[in-house]
Amino acid sequence: MVERDSVRVAYWGEARRAAERTLDAAFAPLPLPGIPGVARLPSSTIVLAPTPEVLDSLTRGQTPDWAAGVAIPSQRLIILPVYEESASLGDEVVTLRHELAHIALNAYLDGQVPRWFDEGYATWVSGGWDASAGWQIRVALLRGNAPVLDSLSLGWPRGEARARLAYLLSASAVRHLATSRGDEAFAALIEEWRRVGSLDTAMRSVYQLTLPQFEREWRAVVRRRYGWLLAMSQMTVFWFGVTVLVLLLGSLRRKRNRERLEALRKEEYMLPPATDSSGDGVDPE
Repeated sequence: MVERDSVRVAYWGEARRAAERTLDAAFAPLPLPGIPGVARLPSSTIVLAPTPEVLDSLTRGQTPDWAAGVAIPSQRLIILPVYEESASLGDEVVTLRHELAHIALNAYLDGQVPRWFDEGYATWVSGGWDASAGWQIRVALLRGNAPVLDSLSLGWPRGEARARLAYLLSASAVRHLATSRGDEAFAALIEEWRRVGSLDTAMRSVYQLTLPQFEREWRAVVRRRYGWLLAMSQMTVFWFGVTVLVLLLGSLRRKRNRERLEALRKEEYMLPPATDSSGDGVDPE
């Protein structure tokens, strides 16, 4: 185990260097919108699980195979898989920041955090929010596959595809909530939430919105922001790249043709002059 102040990183076997890197990353500043200062891990433990079996034993088998990390805010505990099979699950720094955001947010709000806000906030502030994936949200809304935010507070999807969509939806909703009315309003919302212990009450007081009204507003913004305009912009970039590539290849081909033509001209200059093939110089009758 390695530790600094009141933060400990537990590891198995030859993972000491990974534990030291994790400890350094845990103390890196992490600005959290709406929360004063930066996130720290008071009296917390980070466990580097060396095998799927250890991960299952620590989480009581509640973690899906695709999960890149687990936070248990009530225990100030973060569990990160470090075995080879987990290498493709995600960026380890983003994962740690994601779980750190869970711990900090729940500590600041005393655990009164709906699941959609908890996951959305952590995904957004950790750098896990990928705006280029907004088209997935658009398609889900158009097809009616996007769950309502209230449902996400009751149960998180277990399947990977549905869960990743839920992360995107939640992150976009929290991002809109935080940016639509400015930093000061969002900070006031979080502070009021902390005081009264209810997001719905705080939103009514600060934003003059109910949660259903906010959800309708957010869905309208998603439909405007993502979708065909994004797809068209991506296609424009794609075809611009194709055009540049075609022009470049054409330029190289013209250059190569000029070089071949010049070589042929040089060969022509080097040929001996033409001679009469009759041999006697007398015209036949």
